[in-house]
Amino acid sequence: MKKTGLLLVLLSLCLTACESPEGYTPTGEFYLKTRPSQGDTGIDYVISVEAERKTYESSEAITVPMEVGLGHLPGTGGYGDVKNTFYVQYRIIEAPWAADKEPAWEKRVEYSDSWYDSKYDSTEQKNPPVLIAPSYGEFYPLYKETVAFVFPANVERGYVQITVFVVIEGQEDCSVAGLEFYFERTDGMLVLNPYE
Repeated sequence: MKKTGLLLVLLSLCLTACESPEGYTPTGEFYLKTRPSQGDTGIDYVISVEAERKTYESSEAITVPMEVGLGHLPGTGGYGDVKNTFYVQYRIIEAPWAADKEPAWEKRVEYSDSWYDSKYDSTEQKNPPVLIAPSYGEFYPLYKETVAFVFPANVERGYVQITVFVVIEGQEDCSVAGLEFYFERTDGMLVLNPYE
């Protein structure tokens, strides 16, 4: 009986280690996406950002086209019967950060459809079997669009922020998803997420 139990545990560990969930292979040098969990809790949204290169050089403002992916797990619901239109706010914030600091660059893209439409469904989440701790498998956005980020010449370091806001009539806009990464610029060389 003990051998059967031990075999089942070993088989489960083997299946966990051998499982290869579907993923995404980046085509650019720079790729970043949200994690499938925050602490011990799984999340239902995903944002990704991809650029052809990780470094760009110029003494002027640098425009970097990035492919931004937006999505949520299939079946994610909204707020009742309200349509829930949304917008995405793209910002470059100079470091050091301060609550009242204006963005060095900002762009807002409005959408007339609902954030919760199936158009923004992600890939299915692949949850490997786990014996003790909760595990949340990766998932990836299917909807993508290109956004031109403009890094001002005078900003040496800071953060790129991508935030999805759902619009609920008669209420304050609600932030439902976000991704942030650091950048540095030295002697005209811009590096995205330099310490990763």
